[in-house]
Amino acid sequence: MTGGRAPATLHLARLFKRQKHKVYIADTFGYNLSGVSKYVDQSFIIPPPRQQPKAFVNQLRILIKDYSIDLLIPTCEETFYVAQYQEAFARYCQVFTSGIKLMEQLHSKWNFNQLLRWLELPYPKSVLTHSRAELNKAVGQFHKFVAKPTYSRFADNVIIDDKKALEDISINHQQSWVVQEFIEGDHFCSFSVVDKGRLTAHSVYPVSYRVGNGAAVYFESIDIPKIKDIITKIIQTTKYTGFLSFDFIKSSKDGQYYTLECNPRLTSGIHLFDAKDAFMPFQKPYGVCYPKPENRMMLTLAILAYSLPEVRSFPAFLKLLKYMTKAEDVVFSWQDLRPFFAQLFTIFHFYRIAKQNNISILDATTHHIEWNGNF
Repeated sequence: MTGGRAPATLHLARLFKRQKHKVYIADTFGYNLSGVSKYVDQSFIIPPPRQQPKAFVNQLRILIKDYSIDLLIPTCEETFYVAQYQEAFARYCQVFTSGIKLMEQLHSKWNFNQLLRWLELPYPKSVLTHSRAELNKAVGQFHKFVAKPTYSRFADNVIIDDKKALEDISINHQQSWVVQEFIEGDHFCSFSVVDKGRLTAHSVYPVSYRVGNGAAVYFESIDIPKIKDIITKIIQTTKYTGFLSFDFIKSSKDGQYYTLECNPRLTSGIHLFDAKDAFMPFQKPYGVCYPKPENRMMLTLAILAYSLPEVRSFPAFLKLLKYMTKAEDVVFSWQDLRPFFAQLFTIFHFYRIAKQNNISILDATTHHIEWNGNF
């Protein structure tokens, strides 16, 4: 597995090891969350794919050959580089990702929106803009708007109905923005494992606590058949292979589930699966794995850092406390303590990258692996 920095990768590694597989981790820095886990047989440092794509491919290919790897599973945004150079690995092992053209279609906020339109699925009305004039014209079309870079992650740089904030953005033909209608309603996320258009694992959770307008930090399994139907139509049409996650909003106006965007990579929905759920989506014959409804997980440090400061009343504090007492931390485990303490090193590592490149810590987490359509 690549992307050992992510709690989701750590969770996946633990699930695989409990099924008696050998697990190897590769990332651009050592002492990452997954790499220090007792459930990982060995961890490797590889070149950053964004800055050194050829060296990344060559080193990863050497590791695959030397350790007789059967299955390469990219997890974070380096997935796009693995997809781009998929043929370099495919002769040695199975590569769990789709090709780069399909990955780009799903990752691009604009191209994915047009796919939804073609499939006649509910989607927010959108306009692609390449200049400030086009941006201003697009904003004027909506009573309330959402603006986001065509390629972005973690709701990074998303602007919600704030025309003043648009004055500070960089926009051109290389850095386009998508302007969408704002849809009022309740937010949900999904996570699925898919092989050649066949659903093999699936989870849905409401977005109750999150980092700003971005990623959820609390996960509670629920069942929404309409969301599964939307996903099934997408994967059967595209014949997708890999991890696949979507953001949805249930409109308070018409009750429909609108698909906002797609993340074709591993995301936090994996945390809802545990060893008791027989999570084996890679083993044929395929069934569909679902998490148990009572499974609740959380990113404790993120809740304390982002959700707790947002509490504005004592009842809201009690509600948050009640949620936290019902959930388990996604990183902490008495049987595997080192990843919990490795979180501090990981934060410091990204802090240094942020200082060196004059970027935010959030941007630093993907500085060496993010992909923005450059293929």
